[in-house]
Amino acid sequence: MTHAVGVRGGFTLIELLVVIAIIAMLVAILLPAAQQAREAARRSTCKNSLKQIGLAIHNYYDTHSCMPVENAPMDYSADPARFGACSAMVAILPFLEASNVYDLYDHKYDFLYPINDVLKNKMPGILICPTTPEGGVPSTINGAQSSDYAFVRYPCRGSGVSSGVCMIGDGVGRTLNQITDGLSNTLLAYESAGRNHVYWANVQMSDAFVVSDVGGGIKEYQYWTGPCNSGGFYQIVLIPDATNPADAFPQFIYDAGKILNNQNWLANSYSFHKGGVNVVLGDGSVRFLSEAVDNTTVQDIAIGDDGSVAGSF
Repeated sequence: MTHAVGVRGGFTLIELLVVIAIIAMLVAILLPAAQQAREAARRSTCKNSLKQIGLAIHNYYDTHSCMPVENAPMDYSADPARFGACSAMVAILPFLEASNVYDLYDHKYDFLYPINDVLKNKMPGILICPTTPEGGVPSTINGAQSSDYAFVRYPCRGSGVSSGVCMIGDGVGRTLNQITDGLSNTLLAYESAGRNHVYWANVQMSDAFVVSDVGGGIKEYQYWTGPCNSGGFYQIVLIPDATNPADAFPQFIYDAGKILNNQNWLANSYSFHKGGVNVVLGDGSVRFLSEAVDNTTVQDIAIGDDGSVAGSF
């Protein structure tokens, strides 16, 4: 006589709960690792973009025997009242395999003239850091895309301007022999991310500040084609309104606090990578600069001719 073998109908409730708990534990373990891996990939892409920008600068130099210029003088015969034809970002486009965009720019006119304003949302993707929220998304204020990278045009600045030569000149093309501290000791470009909005102390501020242009220059710093894709490493302490931190313009105090990852107003150094910003030095090497680096070191590596060569950083 044969006996029928019983067939189990499925999981019991307890077994199902155990399986769900195991899956939840695995997700909790693996998700942070996956997020870290994605951020590592994004940071690597960001570093590569800065590397390409550094190479483009050197190729520009080899072609023109000087560095590109921020606040480049335009053809005064077109309109003597205007100044600042374009950003150095525009100047290096042919060396970033973006000649098609470069050829659209008319250097007889300012970047805000209608003939050039059409470029405001044609920014090459290499100027976007993949970690930046809404990276490459045009500003809701003026429709302009913002580069996540900027050049060193001024020494560290507070209420006054520190003296010294930086890699990118303000209206003047630098030569490499002016960088007497050495190219490997001098900053060329850095992250100034998220400038389609204003970020203060990790808080995205209201776009109303951009509309009103509080503090001056906010709208110009949003244009990737404009002459403000460069900064002076402002040293500012921010005191947001405790009751309304995002929609009330903060109090700010010059010459106090840290420089890195403080705010992105006026193309200051700002990154959405945890712990610091990516930078490219004058020799084309790319580094991750910790936001814990002291301000004196930042000052030393921002200036290329002050005789103060920073040690390890």
